[in-house]
This record gives sequence, structure tokens and C-alpha cells, in this order.
Amino acid sequence: MKTMKSIPGKQKGFTLVELIVVLVIGAVVILFATQQINRARSSSAETQLINEVSVLRVGANNWKGTRPNYSGVACDDLVTDEYVEVPWTNCTGVNPQGGNYTVAANSSNSSDLTITATGLGETFCNRVARSLEPNTISASCSGGTLTASFRG
Repeated sequence: MKTMKSIPGKQKGFTLVELIVVLVIGAVVILFATQQINRARSSSAETQLINEVSVLRVGANNWKGTRPNYSGVACDDLVTDEYVEVPWTNCTGVNPQGGNYTVAANSSNSSDLTITATGLGETFCNRVARSLEPNTISASCSGGTLTASFRG
């Protein structure tokens, strides 16, 4: 059986420089992974908000039914009267960023519908508004409140 002999001047194991390089590479990988996870979460929350606005719009259209316009429509009524299937019991504190939803007839034309979502981060809100814009009369964000208006 052969035995290993130490060569003078050679040391076993890793040097301090090698360990630091491995730690730096590991930190960069963790930083990159964290950024990707945060982007995915943000994208998921945006998609959820867009979907919930769409569900509220369809519910308001169903509520309108044979009525001539949206006068009197309210988000809480859409939920409690089951015009929308959502896991919440009212429209307070339920959007993906913890804010409220409102649904109302457009103030300048009650045949049109306005849906708002409050309590949103400004950048998040602006991205959602841009996503909704092609399907709305207008979609805008101000002070963390998304306002989307739809044709009746």
C-alpha cells in the first residue's frame, strides 16, 4: 500500500483567495436569483390585478343586464350579490398590493364604467395602466390609484 507523502512547500486544502473567489461567485448567483424572484412576484401581482379588474368589469356588465346604464353599480354589491366569483367578501384591502377596488358609473357618462384600484406602488400602477390601456377608454395612474374607464 502506498502512502501519501507531503511535498515540502505544498499545502493541502484551499487557499484564502480561492475561498473568497467561491464566496463572491456564490453571492453574485444569490443576488441574481433574488432579483429574478422579485421580478416574477411583481409580474404575478400585475397579472392578478389585471385579471381582477377584468372580472369586475364582466361582473358589472352582468349586473347592468337590462338596465340602461351603470348608475348605482358598486363593487361590494357585485361581490355580495355574486356577480363576480372572487375569494373576498368585499372590495376593501383585497387588491394584490392590499388596496381597495371601486366600481362606479363613469362620472361624465353613466353608460361607461370606471374601476379604480387604490394603494398601489407608482411604478407597479403605471405598468398595469399601460397593460390595460388598449382595452379601455382610458387607463391612468395618479398617487398610487389606478383608474380604468370602459365603454358600456
